[in-house]
Amino acid sequence: MRVVRFYISIITFFILFACGTKKIMKTFSNNLVVLITYVDKNRFNVDNANEVISFYESLNSNGDTLVQPSTLDALEKFSSLVTKDSLKINTFDYYFFKDTVRVNNPISSYIYVPKTQDKYVLNLYLNGERKFEKSKIFEDYKTETKINVYRENKKKILDLVCYQVKLVKAQQIGKIRKTKTYSIWLADSIGIPINYYDIINVSESYNIKGLVMEIEVRNENDSIEQHYVAKNYKIERFDSNLIDINSMKKL
Repeated sequence: MRVVRFYISIITFFILFACGTKKIMKTFSNNLVVLITYVDKNRFNVDNANEVISFYESLNSNGDTLVQPSTLDALEKFSSLVTKDSLKINTFDYYFFKDTVRVNNPISSYIYVPKTQDKYVLNLYLNGERKFEKSKIFEDYKTETKINVYRENKKKILDLVCYQVKLVKAQQIGKIRKTKTYSIWLADSIGIPINYYDIINVSESYNIKGLVMEIEVRNENDSIEQHYVAKNYKIERFDSNLIDINSMKKL
């Protein structure tokens, strides 16, 4: 039942938001960008989706009034999406520019500026509605960060030799203390500061740069929350529309 509750919380996002993708950049030049596609190994698959959908349908068959027709309709659309392409909803694209980052993911598209920590988000809903808002990348919580770099640890991912960085973040939210451990494999060949990666979620680079090829995030209970692995990458021409806020609003 615990597993069902967990995936119910995940599926809620998919009921609300439309799907998207993810990409990155090679050097911070004015005319080149690197596209890197990640797959989240820890995200939804067909079996997970069917388990949650069956749970909702069982509530409806028992006459539970909390399950609205609109919810069941959204579940049907989600089921169709997962069945059609279960990999797509686990895929993310990042675009990195000199001072701006564009991210497309399954629940939203957004642009953020690491220096000012401004974030511009477009949420796309399955019912056709959309909401645009501006916020900050980081909440105002007390955070302790410890980083260890292990250059002697090597792993080849795709065609790049990577070294390992381990980062531990302890965050105090009121009386609650949360800890996350990040195991990061990155390649020196592409110098992107780690604070440009929103999944790493740090406000400074700590003089660490590289193309992140794999990242695993564990919580204080040692459970894996996210596990991104690079599927492919390539160099593309610069497209200014990707970091144009007005263009994003028109999606």
